[in-house]
Amino acid sequence: MIELGIKALLRFRYFFWKIVLSFRGGRLGKRVKIYNHVVIASSKKNPIHIGSDVHLMQGAIISAANGGSIEIGAGSYIGEYCVLNSQGKMLLGKKVLLAPQCVIVDFNHQWGDCERSIDDQGTVGGEVIIEDDVWLGTSVKVLKGVRIGKGSVIGAGAVVTKDIPPYSVAVGVPARIIRKRK
Repeated sequence: MIELGIKALLRFRYFFWKIVLSFRGGRLGKRVKIYNHVVIASSKKNPIHIGSDVHLMQGAIISAANGGSIEIGAGSYIGEYCVLNSQGKMLLGKKVLLAPQCVIVDFNHQWGDCERSIDDQGTVGGEVIIEDDVWLGTSVKVLKGVRIGKGSVIGAGAVVTKDIPPYSVAVGVPARIIRKRK
């Protein structure tokens, strides 16, 4: 009986977000599972596109603003309490796995003018591309201007500030390649 209730709730969330995203210029693929307390914040100028068979786990926040856009490829998994925040362009390929508490941000605050508050100086959007079949371990941070190549693995707690070639294993702060998978 409880299992039927959970399935009904997942179906309700799916149809709710499908309608909301379509009004905001985005789209939601088939069989997307959206769990408790997920936030998807977008607008027509800041679309979010989510492919089929994606899992958005509890507490995930997906937000596009100030000209940003996010695309999540089919079969991807966004773990508990992950944050995807775009003011540029963010692209996650197919079957990308984000363990809990990952943060991906494709913009930086400007801070060069000491006569003005940092908040008043605005932001600069960039691009983050995570290619197909990438796994980010728990609490990985990915910053603006980064491309993570296909089939790569990023170890828990790493901070990715530079491109990672395909089929690499990277760890640390800042992330550095420790070996190749192929």
